[in-house]
Amino acid sequence: MAGQTVGLGSPPQRISLTRGRTALLDCLPVTVRVLIVHPRDLAAPTGGGIQTFLHDFVKHAPLDFEITLAGVTNDRRARPIGRRSRVRAGAGHAWMLPLAGSGRLAHSPMT
Repeated sequence: MAGQTVGLGSPPQRISLTRGRTALLDCLPVTVRVLIVHPRDLAAPTGGGIQTFLHDFVKHAPLDFEITLAGVTNDRRARPIGRRSRVRAGAGHAWMLPLAGSGRLAHSPMT
């Protein structure tokens, strides 16, 4: 088990057995990747419950979180379809990955 790589993230965490059967975990930074699918543009000024929650989530997320929102874009020049771009949400930042232009996705999958 000595030197075996465990967990996800970059750089990986490594376990080393140095004191008998005790496993010591070297504390290396790990990036937590979060993907949120949301049918709105995070950078567009809108109000409402879920949009406010997402802004607060991005604003207060720990520094080791890499947040990507997949959804739509209101500004194809600033946030082109199919290309990740960095957006600001309050005091935090997230990645936006537009999959379509605004108004192109169904509001409800049941309609």
